[in-house]
Amino acid sequence: MFLELSLAFDRISKRWIRPARRRFSWLDWLCNKAATLSYLLFGEAGTSLKTLTDATARKQAFLAQQQAMSRALAPGTAASCFSWDAPTLTSSRLCDVNEFQVPEIYEQLLALGFDPTDIHRKNWEKAAVAFLVEHFGYFDDQSAGLGLGVAKESLLYLLSNHCGWIVGIDLYQPVFCDGAGMTCEEVYASAPFPYRRERLEIVAMDMRSIDFPDATFDFVWSVSSVEHVNSIDELITVFRHIERVLKPGGHAFITTEWNRVSQNPVYAPGAILFDEVLYPYLLSRLDNLRPLTPLHLRQPYHPDHFFAQKWTTSTGLEMRPCVNLFSYGTFITPVLLILRKALQNA
Repeated sequence: MFLELSLAFDRISKRWIRPARRRFSWLDWLCNKAATLSYLLFGEAGTSLKTLTDATARKQAFLAQQQAMSRALAPGTAASCFSWDAPTLTSSRLCDVNEFQVPEIYEQLLALGFDPTDIHRKNWEKAAVAFLVEHFGYFDDQSAGLGLGVAKESLLYLLSNHCGWIVGIDLYQPVFCDGAGMTCEEVYASAPFPYRRERLEIVAMDMRSIDFPDATFDFVWSVSSVEHVNSIDELITVFRHIERVLKPGGHAFITTEWNRVSQNPVYAPGAILFDEVLYPYLLSRLDNLRPLTPLHLRQPYHPDHFFAQKWTTSTGLEMRPCVNLFSYGTFITPVLLILRKALQNA
């Protein structure tokens, strides 16, 4: 209910409050104070005045970044990036629990070794990516795929059973001591099911500095990793590398976190949350990587969409299925972005 009210207020704000704020300075001041109070009450509340002051300063800095990005966009650019129509399985879209029962996604959940009744955001992200890799014809012994920030996710092993060459990169030890917490050899040994070892290559590499030649891969994927950089500039760098290493006509299947309250931006180090300004701004900074479809912002109803990660019961705090979370002081949900590199001379 709180999520629904927050989203409703956000829509009302876009239609009525923002234009009025331009005319009445006192309303602008009041809205800023209300936003700050809401952030402190429901966001990263601290235990000291300094903590609260720092949180407010960060919030204002994020808002300033968002406003600067918005000003840099040509009129109408943002609106053209989105749709409120019903999405399909090949649309860029928000996470939808209803898809757990769709045969194409259900089949991939089983192939990845997941219980389809385990309604969890990460399971949907991986199954959706696996479906897209197959749907676009990359289940082929000649195809090459690159995974970013993959740790030991089951997609590595599933794709190596269907594709010609799969490369997974992450900040693995011992090359990077603050990396994924495992060695490359441990990744090879962590498969939950048999796989074609000769088709899989695990490399310790930073996704902000991908060391592969141009036009090497048919597809690139990433599951909830690209947001874990230190700045918007670093995020753009990651996507420029994706654009560079993709072959013309190749696809990028990227899942990340979507901030459902657009007036509460979060661009903190390690948590660059996508929103209705950052996404079109990022696209505007790329030359040949374009969305296959508009991003569908409609999330069809399902009661599990509103479960928290933890649910209070009579026996205490228990883990429950989750899709939407209250995290980083705002509501977030997984988003799937389907991008395609333009053909040469197109």
